[in-house]
Amino acid sequence: MEFDTAIIVLNYKKYLDTIRCVECLVQYSTGAYIYIVDNKSGNESVEVLKKHFAMTGNVSIVTNTNNSGYASGNNFGVRIALAEHPNIKYVIIANPDTLIMNESTIQNLKDRINDHKDIAIIAPLNMLEKEFCYEYIWWEIPNKRKLLESSFAFYKMQNTKRKLKVLEDGVAPVDVVPGSFFLVKSDVFKEIGMFDENTFLYNEENILAIKLKRAGYKEALLITEFYYHIHEKSNSTPTLKERLNLINMNFKSKKYLCEEYYSKNLVLPLCIILGINYAYACYRTVRHQIANIIKHP
Repeated sequence: MEFDTAIIVLNYKKYLDTIRCVECLVQYSTGAYIYIVDNKSGNESVEVLKKHFAMTGNVSIVTNTNNSGYASGNNFGVRIALAEHPNIKYVIIANPDTLIMNESTIQNLKDRINDHKDIAIIAPLNMLEKEFCYEYIWWEIPNKRKLLESSFAFYKMQNTKRKLKVLEDGVAPVDVVPGSFFLVKSDVFKEIGMFDENTFLYNEENILAIKLKRAGYKEALLITEFYYHIHEKSNSTPTLKERLNLINMNFKSKKYLCEEYYSKNLVLPLCIILGINYAYACYRTVRHQIANIIKHP
């Protein structure tokens, strides 16, 4: 069978989410071959996934040699897909905690993107926790000021009244779509070098949007389609070490983004913000500990 679409699902430890996601994709995607990339989970993910999809003809489980993060892990799967199926025209990046619920979604994405030569990426609307949160459906490529503002650990994205211009076919050109689920033209993806692999987590969408814009392409939403993003929240309070690890990871990605795509002059303010974020993490940890002492003397 000829496949025109490759779907990449990046798994890291949470194989139950991956199974749920891929089962929906198998049901609602015709002409697509699905690659589950295990990003060096270190648990029983590979064995469970191989056993579960052993009889599913259009699903392969491939294993990465190390946990190389979102960008590198997805690129790893895309390279395998394009090597095994050279006629692939579209690549879909799907996080394992996403679900599509309509059999026409993927076909409609392909149909609409074909009508617009300048659009390289198209995505359904992101329904986060069963709600449409406008600020997480799309956003603008940040300017230098917004880039620094968003680096504070206590920053909260504002639900600003941004105008969304919708074309007659339901396509709405935007700056950046979320990386949780989107379709990209494979030839353009290869042309721009796919994801920049110098980040582990955070800012991949912004970098991808900048690369596309520089190459003369756009991103867009298809407002007639949506997907569920089941972003489950942890019930446990993060430790100070966990908070600091996330802060450091975010800082490294933002530092690289500034140096390569904005200006090296932004690195010093970023370092100052890093110190503020360390202090804020310590404050939140101590506040939680004091609250526990008061609650359970």
